[in-house]
Parts: sequence; structure tokens; C-alpha cells
Amino acid sequence: MTARRIRDLRRLLQAEAQIHGARVRIEHTGGDRLRAVFSQGANQVCVVAAATPSDWRDYRHLRARARRALRSLI
Repeated sequence: MTARRIRDLRRLLQAEAQIHGARVRIEHTGGDRLRAVFSQGANQVCVVAAATPSDWRDYRHLRARARRALRSLI
């Protein structure tokens, strides 16, 4: 996992969280994945992302999963 990939993921997820008024915390799982924990008040949801993208659509898929998770917080 490169520092650039982590930085890009962090920026993408923080932008989505800010739109919905939530906070995001990015953690490394025990394996080769990243976990984004979105919190709004007492509610929390998680989105898991691969550490290495499989193709160019990976960012789009992650953003869509994040938006779906953030909508479930409301």
C-alpha cells in the first residue's frame, strides 16, 4: 500500500463524509484492507476497501459504497 493511495482514499472519504455531516476514521485491518468508520452522533457504519485497487473503477465503487453507508446513518 502506497502512501499516495492512502492519502487519496482519505481525501475521497472525508469529502463524502463532510457532505453528509459525518466524521470518518480510517483504520488498517489485520489483513490487506482499509476500514473506514463513519460516525454521526451515536451511529456508526463501516466500509471496507482493498489496499490495492483491482482496476480504475475502484475509487468509484468505494465512493458509491460510502454514499450508501452514509445514507443509512440518517
